[in-house]
Order: sequence, then structure tokens, then C-alpha cells
Amino acid sequence: HPRDGETTPEFVFYLSNLPQFRVVTISLMEGSTNRQRVPNDIFDENLQIPVPPLEEQRRIAEVLSTVDEKLRATEEIIETTEELKRGLMQDFYTSGVQDHDSHQETPEGDLPSEWSLDRVSDHAEIVSGAHVKSDLVTSDSTETPYLTGPADFSGRGFKVTKYTNSPKTFCEPGDTLITVKGMGCGSSVLSDARVSISRQLKAVRPGDDLIEEYLFYWIRFNEDRLHTLAEGTRQLGLSTSDIASFPLPFPSLKEQQEIARTLSTVETKLRDERSKKNRRQKLKRGIIQD
Repeated sequence: HPRDGETTPEFVFYLSNLPQFRVVTISLMEGSTNRQRVPNDIFDENLQIPVPPLEEQRRIAEVLSTVDEKLRATEEIIETTEELKRGLMQDFYTSGVQDHDSHQETPEGDLPSEWSLDRVSDHAEIVSGAHVKSDLVTSDSTETPYLTGPADFSGRGFKVTKYTNSPKTFCEPGDTLITVKGMGCGSSVLSDARVSISRQLKAVRPGDDLIEEYLFYWIRFNEDRLHTLAEGTRQLGLSTSDIASFPLPFPSLKEQQEIARTLSTVETKLRDERSKKNRRQKLKRGIIQD
């Protein structure tokens, strides 16, 4: 609790959220696992805090409160844009973006009559990743980039943290990478570079009649469904045949391009807002530190 005449409520709130404050209090917790508590006496004996004059406390809290308000506004935009993207995907992959006079019933719901419902393998090649022995995997960035799983995924691309001089299987720019083993089964990313991939991943490589981003957004839209499909196996995983036989609504190239372009625009908006959020979080940490 703030002490009347010495500290303001807002200053105490921001002070108690300092990383240093949390680290110390967590380190001094007592009790058994899952029932640990911070004893009251550590606030009297183990913690010393900077206490500026009340007016300066108010100014500090006001600056941090302004940053928090901007963070909340950004988070609301992100949430709204994610809902928009999900709704657009639902509409685009059933009704399309062009005017269609008639629809047909399919196992994937009503689709425009001009569309077909095909399998992924009808329009794409499935490339399985291959295991590289751990002693051949390094952090030497002069060697071949090597992706081992969804921990490497970053937004629409990936970050490379491992390398090898013994690559076996490669994905290409424009491939959709799908995690096919482990708890991350079904998670996907659009490849933006040629890199070696482990057996935990499969690359879905679109043919000439399939727009790469149209395929990627369809797979991304169905990540939960793919994960559920993987859970149905004895060992959590997706086989080549699971992905090859996965249904794919298939419109004309022109409509694929329109769908991909619109979803890409929304995705760019999301990336920009997430980047803005990260910058504001860093700004807040910097202000608190200073």
C-alpha cells in the first residue's frame, strides 16, 4: 500500500513491476512447490527502494501511464485485426472474393460452383525433412542454415539459429513449412529462403497453378485441424499422406491472387502493429530503468 504523504499509488504500482523488484521477491519466496509465498518481512529487511519527492513520483507515473495507454491501444488494434483476418479467411475459402452466381455442397461446406475441391497433392509437392546428427549441427553461420522445428518460426518467416555442413533436404522460398512431429504439430510458416530442414518439418511446394500465399494461408487457417489430425495417431505426428490428402478449395489463379493479396495486406498490418507494440514495450522498460 502507498504511504500517505510519502508515495503515490501509481508510483508504488510501477515500482512493484520493476524486473529487479520481482527478481528479488521471487528469489526470497518460501514454502513447498506450488505453494510458495513471499513473506511480508522481506519488505522490511531485504528491499531498499528509491523514493523521489511526490511531485516527481507523479511525473514518473504519468509518463509510464501514457506509454501503457498507447500499448493498450496497440493491443486492441492487434486483437481486432486478428479477428478480421480470421473472418476474412473463413469467407474467402468458402465464398471467394469474386461474385459467384451458384454454389455447390462439398465436405468443406458450400463452395462456388466454379471451384473444385482437390487434394493438396493435386497441386503441390510434399518434401520431407531429414535428420542431421547432432554432432554435425553447429552455431557457425558460415555453414548451411538448418531448421529443426517450430521454435525457429518467426511470423511469416523464420530465424536461423542452427547450421550444418551436412545438409540433406532443402525447402525453397515460397514453400509452406509444416511441423509434423511433436507438440507443435500443424504449425506452419512461409519459407523466404533456401534452407536445410529436419525430419520434424515437411515442405509443401506449390505447382505453377497454385499461388504460394494462397496455399500458405489455407494451411495457416487449418493449423488447429492439422494438430487434431496428428493427435489421432498413436504417436503425435503427420504423415506425408495426411498432408497430401488434405482437402484444398481450388479457385482460379486470378481469384487465388486476390485472396492472397488481401490476406497479405492484413498480415502486414498485423506485423506493423506487433512491431509497434515491441517498440513501446522496450520504451517502457527503458523509462523504468532510467
